[in-house]
Amino acid sequence: MTKLSHAALARLTELAATPVVPGDRYELLEEVGAGGMGTVYRAHDRLLQRDVAIKVVNDARDPAALVERLRREARTVAALEHPSIPPVHDLGELVDGRAYYVMRFVQGTTLARASSGSINASLRTFLRLCETVAHAHAKGVVHCDLKPENVMLGPLGELYVMDWGIAGSIDERGASTAAGTQGFMAPEQSEHSGPVDARADVYALGGILAFLATGRGPSRDGELDLAGVKRPLAAVIARAREHASADRYPSALELARDVAAYLDREPVAAYREPPLERAGRFLVKHQFFVWLVVAYIALRASMFFFYRS
Repeated sequence: MTKLSHAALARLTELAATPVVPGDRYELLEEVGAGGMGTVYRAHDRLLQRDVAIKVVNDARDPAALVERLRREARTVAALEHPSIPPVHDLGELVDGRAYYVMRFVQGTTLARASSGSINASLRTFLRLCETVAHAHAKGVVHCDLKPENVMLGPLGELYVMDWGIAGSIDERGASTAAGTQGFMAPEQSEHSGPVDARADVYALGGILAFLATGRGPSRDGELDLAGVKRPLAAVIARAREHASADRYPSALELARDVAAYLDREPVAAYREPPLERAGRFLVKHQFFVWLVVAYIALRASMFFFYRS
């Protein structure tokens, strides 16, 4: 009897674990990600001649519950229909009975690994993220696991919000859950202290905003290091991260409105601006016209003294 090498055994194990999709439409190419609920593969759609992503439920826990959860995720994403939410193309069962769904294959890098540009460029990206999340909220869906690792940036500047596996309905009162990521997860998710609604995503968006402003995300207990962040922007982050959901921005759009105001050098609702600081902001924002007035006054003064001499 021939003894198999370690490499051969590893290959056989890999083949045995590879999902078998019924029919010959999809050719699985490689595993590209894995989590507690499912594994994502890059696959080739032979019918439409394009690469797609296939998410397959894992068997690590209760298979029946995971199957229903994956199906719910697929239907949730399919109903959102937004350019920054990868569309679902297909939903079905593998040969072994596990559920899977097919979605757009997103190329790029996560927000967590993206090269940092200017703070203003990062804030403009954040505004697009808020708009995408607000769209989901308008459809009655709260993501519940927003973090830099779940935001993808494409090579042409595309932004995608990924991993809607624990998303839930805003109308499901009392559906508080401890699922999520420590540091980004709102207190009501881990403490079961109230319903999980749009303000839970606002809390997570505040953590992402802090990461974009400092390069440092929140600690596991939710603490932030905002050293070096300008006070108006720090105030925006602090309001989004309030422990009590009622004290946060009521929506992702309200949070985005304050960030946009900061970008435009306008007053920020979360920050009570001292008069001297307000004057400085005005001068910076309108410096071209200020210098124009100064030049005009200097010219008039020089002409006055010239004609008097």
